[in-house]
Amino acid sequence: MSENFYKKLMALGSSNRYPFHMPGHKRNLPDEAGFLRDIAGADITEIDGFDDLAAPEGVISDEQRRAARIFGAGETFFLVGGSTLGILSSICAQTEYGGMIIMDRMSHKSAYNAVYLNGLSVKYLYPSSWLGSVHAGITPESVALAMDETGVKTVFVTSPTYDGIVSDIEGIAKEVHKRGGILIVDEAHGAHLSLMAGCRHEEICTEKNIEFPESAVKKGADIVIQSLHKTLPALTQTALLHICSERIDPSAVKQKINIFQTSSPSYILMASISYCLHFTENEAKEAAEGYIKRLSGFYERCGRLKNLKLLTWEMASDMGAYAFDPGKLAIFTTGCEREGRAYNGTALKDELLKSYGLDLEMAADDHALAMTSVMDTDDGFMRLENALSEIDETLERSSKADPEAAMTGMGSGSVTGKITGLKPGTGGGMIRVMTQPGDNTLHTIREAMDSGSELVPIKDAAGKVAAQFVYVYPPGIPVIVPGERI
Repeated sequence: MSENFYKKLMALGSSNRYPFHMPGHKRNLPDEAGFLRDIAGADITEIDGFDDLAAPEGVISDEQRRAARIFGAGETFFLVGGSTLGILSSICAQTEYGGMIIMDRMSHKSAYNAVYLNGLSVKYLYPSSWLGSVHAGITPESVALAMDETGVKTVFVTSPTYDGIVSDIEGIAKEVHKRGGILIVDEAHGAHLSLMAGCRHEEICTEKNIEFPESAVKKGADIVIQSLHKTLPALTQTALLHICSERIDPSAVKQKINIFQTSSPSYILMASISYCLHFTENEAKEAAEGYIKRLSGFYERCGRLKNLKLLTWEMASDMGAYAFDPGKLAIFTTGCEREGRAYNGTALKDELLKSYGLDLEMAADDHALAMTSVMDTDDGFMRLENALSEIDETLERSSKADPEAAMTGMGSGSVTGKITGLKPGTGGGMIRVMTQPGDNTLHTIREAMDSGSELVPIKDAAGKVAAQFVYVYPPGIPVIVPGERI
């Protein structure tokens, strides 16, 4: 087996090689730079023996093959621009300029940017149901219907979602391939799934709360993009693009990666990917077992909360989800109040930070989200559990909660209505309404963004057509897309 890239880069610092090349810090930052001094000691450019990410033939090529073997792909590319780079590259490689794509409406903004760049029209896929602001994912039936209506062959789906809901990728892939299409899956939040699938701690786990689903790489997707940094021990911006079937021409994807990826890729980030692969091969099994045990205990004990509610597999299943990533902890505050005032997800996130020193990933109106990984500690889980228990004791259920608008009876997994702000509009659900007087043509996101626009007070915006995106960030999902009526 070839030498790990990260070990090779570490050894460079103790060698007598002097850098008469970029970068300008010359691996010699002063002590006052602090931790940056150590990082700079391994920060290089394309020098002899360290390969070239744009055209790898040596150690980087070996590591990419290692990644493909570990994750079960046919071919794998390193990405130092995050999953954003992989999404831009895959969509632009698999669509013709001015063509059309079938896309999950809850996609990341990078997918919409790819739509803009390639001048694409979009047929949107919508979730079948919602539990508060968490949706149940995309169904194979909706994909089949969209393909039959449009004849479009490229389908883009996000799974897992930001909240950990996993769609039936195997079923979707069968429908796509039956119609001669290709399936791209944004699995940015699922790099850990291949490691965790099938793991379970039987002594503590109840039902399926701690059962991890399989990765899209092994469920029939043609291209899968994963962010290593989101759920595995890797630095921010590290990601992988997997080619998983012979339906895809790797050279076409690689061409687009080289267009969108920097010509000065970070060797620090590539070393981080290399270490992550080493960890996955040599240490992940033991780490996963400890992780499963911590998660299992956490779910069991959080089942005793009286007011806050932790999203469980039972609740996700009841709303129609195909599968569920238990590593995402969605803590619902719906119907909670303190001293007669409503207590929402933002209040929970703020209180956990200010009073307990716990930083959560995100807060929405009805829940806050904590992301976990195999690197979390017993102490971390215990601190969160104790904090939630203490906060829970200070809350009460609101007697004023509207059962039609709030998640009453959440303990039994009941489901309420769908979000009203994201519904199909004109054009068979394409929500593109930008027209000229007497013109019934549906226009693209690119046309909307590149057209003339005016800045108006927000109170005057209702009914007008958006010229720019309005995002919920994190995770970067557009509530309003250019060309949609506000």
